[in-house]
Amino acid sequence: MRILGFIFFISTVFSPLKKMEEKPIVVLIHGFMGNHFNLSLIKYTLQNEGYEVVPFSYPSREKNIEEHGEDLANLLLRLSIKHKDQPIYFVTHSMGGLVLRSALNNEKCPNEAKIGKIAMIAPPNKGSLLARKLYDLKFPRKIFGYKSGRQMMVKDTFEYELPLTSKILIASGSFSINPLLRKEGLNDGIILDKETSLKNDHQKINVKAGHIGICYSPKVIKSIINFFNS
Repeated sequence: MRILGFIFFISTVFSPLKKMEEKPIVVLIHGFMGNHFNLSLIKYTLQNEGYEVVPFSYPSREKNIEEHGEDLANLLLRLSIKHKDQPIYFVTHSMGGLVLRSALNNEKCPNEAKIGKIAMIAPPNKGSLLARKLYDLKFPRKIFGYKSGRQMMVKDTFEYELPLTSKILIASGSFSINPLLRKEGLNDGIILDKETSLKNDHQKINVKAGHIGICYSPKVIKSIINFFNS
């Protein structure tokens, strides 16, 4: 009986501490023609830090950005019901950042998603000059498709902004061998550094990495962990 009493005492004392240490859910959102494997190293690192990680996979060429945003908003609504009043964090790569921006402006989006932290990796927040340059070529147009890819090829602004309640970290890359962007300033071979910025206040880092490799950059991953843990 004494042993049972001691176990009950320990569980009573430490269970509130465990609840206090519970960390937010992190939703991962890959980019155009990507998949959840692109963010796998970030996923495992976050899990080792004690975060519950939920990948959002979507067929990027089959819908436009707003439709993907609505699908994401539906997922966020389900997560908010399960984890009421708990902030939801995000890590996005490339066009995934635009999908998130759309989702956070969707009427279905819960408040829990609007008060979390957002780490955006190489986001085309101001569009993609490279995609627009390729629009006149038939084969790239076919690859990009007629939905979200077409939006990337013709738009240089996206009207939906992130909530002012969100804290934001942006990581951009500066390794490129793409001749089409050689004279356009700092870029990762796909997205220009200046295209990643937002109107909202945000922290920003730049690393010597390409558009895909940046997802595996130790500096980027460490910065995300520090940002989320702070």
